[in-house]
Amino acid sequence: VQRGCDHCCTFCIVPYVRGPEKNRRPAEVLREIREIADSGISEVTLLGQTVNSYLADGQSFPDLLRSVARVPGIRRVRFTSPHPNDVTSELLDVMAGEATVCEQLHLPLQSGSDRTLRRMLRRYTVDAFFEKVEMARTAMPDIGLSTDVIVAFPGETPDEFEETLEVMRSVRFDDAYTYRYSPREGTPATRLPAADFIPDEEAQERLQRLIDVHRGIQAEINVGEVGRVEEVLVEKEARGPDQILGRTRRNKVVAFEGPPEWVGSYHQVRLTSTTGATFVGELVTASESTVSS
Repeated sequence: VQRGCDHCCTFCIVPYVRGPEKNRRPAEVLREIREIADSGISEVTLLGQTVNSYLADGQSFPDLLRSVARVPGIRRVRFTSPHPNDVTSELLDVMAGEATVCEQLHLPLQSGSDRTLRRMLRRYTVDAFFEKVEMARTAMPDIGLSTDVIVAFPGETPDEFEETLEVMRSVRFDDAYTYRYSPREGTPATRLPAADFIPDEEAQERLQRLIDVHRGIQAEINVGEVGRVEEVLVEKEARGPDQILGRTRRNKVVAFEGPPEWVGSYHQVRLTSTTGATFVGELVTASESTVSS
């Protein structure tokens, strides 16, 4: 629904290769979604670099999300990737109020240090980020939160890295995409003083520590969810014999026994165990639902 970006984060090449933000007209988006719903597809993800800044023909992103959620035949709606600054009470009200919008939010943190966030030109503070998390969990207490984090951004001090770990421990994300800083030719960050760049060995050590903290938190969260019954949309065959793989509304990955023919269908599954990142489940009841592809 959106291409390009009006933000100029110093580590990101998108504004320089895709240009400024351009939003598709809502009528065009809705026409496309009605067509795919008529073809049997029941889950749709709205994509944009900062998708929740969408504005076209007088419609904001919450307006578009509400309209998409009400298209006949659509059973699940997701969106990615929002910018924390544009996570508003209006957006969260739509998410909480529309039954087809999944209880899942990807909220990129990037760093837990205010100084690093300023140098990344992220335009929010750690406290402001915490406020968005609190807003989301107040609107949807059972929401699944995921994030992006970059470590070893040029000039990041050991103490600033520790601040990032503390934010991870405080927020307790369900999932996280973690990276060490990687220079992208043409981005402002590549022009920072050479002395600011973190040696590879130290950068990798920071990344591994971040991964370890996140995985520990994720495992604790998922162990606490064993026993829940969740609606799972089957996506593909799993590696295990006679198993299929799908996702819950909160974007948790579950493997359970079933035939490949169930790909695209919805089933009620009890979560019986977890590896830490994913679940194993058992079928409770198979719903006679619309098949997607």
